[in-house]
Amino acid sequence: MRVSTNSCAEPILLLKTRVAPACLVRTVQKQVWAVNRDEIFVFSKPLTDFLHELTYATPEFGVTMFAPLAGIAILLVIAGVFSVMAYTVSLQTHEIGIRIALGAQQASNLSPLASTIFNMLLVAALSLLLRP
Repeated sequence: MRVSTNSCAEPILLLKTRVAPACLVRTVQKQVWAVNRDEIFVFSKPLTDFLHELTYATPEFGVTMFAPLAGIAILLVIAGVFSVMAYTVSLQTHEIGIRIALGAQQASNLSPLASTIFNMLLVAALSLLLRP
């Protein structure tokens, strides 16, 4: 038998039994009341159900687990998109240099690059929307 305290500073009595816990409710209740008659005795559930309710079943657990993973995923996506764009620009630097040497305007140098990047983002968005 072990008594522990939860975050609200209320004692919790945990019992490990070989029989069904419901069979021992009356006996344990009598023993607790023998020590302290004012103690409120509530038979909850098996420990696995109790722990499941306190940890995994709460919405906070889902948010606590999902939020950092979602943040990491977004950072990886941003890094991936940036690296693909940087690679695309590095492939076109020679072409951009020739255009500048021939006297092209800055807007005309950026438009092919911007259209390439836009097409890549469009393909990525369509692939996300059309996947099964």
